[in-house]
Amino acid sequence: MASSERPSTPPSNRVIAADRVVGVQPWTIGGFDGVVSAKPAEEKRVRAEHLPTVDEVSAIETKAREEGYRAGLAEARESNQRLVALVAGVADSVAKMERKMAETLVKVAVDLARQVVRESISVRPELLVPLISDALSGIARTVDPGAVYVNPFDLPLVEERMGEALTHAGWKAFPDEHIERGGCRLEFAGGQVDATIATRWSRVMAQLERNDAWLE
Repeated sequence: MASSERPSTPPSNRVIAADRVVGVQPWTIGGFDGVVSAKPAEEKRVRAEHLPTVDEVSAIETKAREEGYRAGLAEARESNQRLVALVAGVADSVAKMERKMAETLVKVAVDLARQVVRESISVRPELLVPLISDALSGIARTVDPGAVYVNPFDLPLVEERMGEALTHAGWKAFPDEHIERGGCRLEFAGGQVDATIATRWSRVMAQLERNDAWLE
């Protein structure tokens, strides 16, 4: 019986050249995600494109220095303004303190002078005699004789020390309780001379540009 099976054809060992195959693309091994990795040269080129140049770095540094300088200058100006305000405040405080100290010293001096005058009059009431003499010498030759008013406690002293001189000049001494000890008032036709302690004190205070009253 003849066999119907065809003898098997041995497999071909021929290799087909790639350039003889039409429509077939060569396959290459890619990355794990199926995307072909960039070549090392391309990676270097991409990174190089993003690196700043020397001029860019210099420009960045210059800009940073300028901004820092402006910020520092603004802060320095602000600090200087605060310092100026502080110095002005201190100077004003010192000036006020000096004025206050000066005012206090003047007041102390005035109070002391007032006390000295009062004690002098109390201890040496005879100081009234030269006062009356000076007042009379300034007007005696220009006015008619008049009256000399003194404190009642000073009248005996005036009569004792100046009685004859007053009588000879035509003047008379009278007591006046409104006049404080140590002072006097001369009255004559057409005017008067106020030599009371309060009036003389006011004249001194006026020269000192003060208004401290004698009686306080």
